[in-house]
Amino acid sequence: MRDRKFFVIALSLLALLAIGPRIVAQESNQAPPAGLKSSDPKERIKAVKELAKSGTPSSVPALAALINDPEADVRREVVEALGAIHAAESLDPLITATHDADMKIRNLAIENLVNYYVGKSEAGGFLGIWKNTRTKAKGHFTQDDLKIDPGVQVDPKVVKALVEA
Repeated sequence: MRDRKFFVIALSLLALLAIGPRIVAQESNQAPPAGLKSSDPKERIKAVKELAKSGTPSSVPALAALINDPEADVRREVVEALGAIHAAESLDPLITATHDADMKIRNLAIENLVNYYVGKSEAGGFLGIWKNTRTKAKGHFTQDDLKIDPGVQVDPKVVKALVEA
């Protein structure tokens, strides 16, 4: 029985090693959703959410193209998606968002830049919304002592953007 479990685990690992690189290659070669160029803001938001689900850094350029979208709701969704992807490639578009005309989007961009370096990310889904809301509400009544760990190198562009913001 024990040998059989070991055999199944070993076989699964071998299969993952053999097939894994092909799966990653397929994900990175996928074209961005067509809705990103739609004239309907709801379609663009839907496309941004699709890209955010993939959670891969390869979707950042398509998201970054919408960082200056005319609709605030689309820009807000893009900033949330970039924060959820939590990749170094998302830092430049988030820095751009710190200059947005909408204060909520600026604050969200700042929050995601800080979260990148402290290792936090926003939880997704329905339960995530409740957890994030609870955390933010709790933050209004407690002292914010969020610190970046010593030794973590912060991109000078991020520091400059945070100081300016």
